[in-house]
Amino acid sequence: MTLGFSPRERFIEVSITGQSCELSCPMCGGRWLRGMRPAPSPKELAEVLRSAFSSGARGALISGGFDRTGRLRLEGFLNAIREMKREFDPVLSVHPGLVGEEEAEALAHAGFDIADVEVIPGSSLLARGLPVTHEDYLRSLEILMERGPRFVAPHILVGAPSPSGSPGT
Repeated sequence: MTLGFSPRERFIEVSITGQSCELSCPMCGGRWLRGMRPAPSPKELAEVLRSAFSSGARGALISGGFDRTGRLRLEGFLNAIREMKREFDPVLSVHPGLVGEEEAEALAHAGFDIADVEVIPGSSLLARGLPVTHEDYLRSLEILMERGPRFVAPHILVGAPSPSGSPGT
């Protein structure tokens, strides 16, 4: 059973990687991607967003599967995002994974209003072999707050399993 606020027709969820994710983290295993509208190319993203906004949607979450470094590769999609922001002025949220300063600035410049970012507790890593630390996630959060979209929504994962499958510390 899933609990939460999800106004699917007014605020859509889009995956720029379709159902593909290189991490397959224990908390998700890719299942969140299955409920998103796939848009694996900038052209498809613009088409999905244009259709939704023309039909009354007021916003969108742009997300997808992360690569092996914990990042969502948005570079090729930013022009399509910028175009949709100019054309429809929707509320745009992004789930970018880890970011650096240039990436955070690019997200803000593209027109994202909100950045959703995980705060991984303690030593609990979400994926086996992910070459990042708790501090990397905190630094990404700081960068987004300083240089990214206007709003940052931390997602604090409580009880996230460690790579061994037991709850993290």
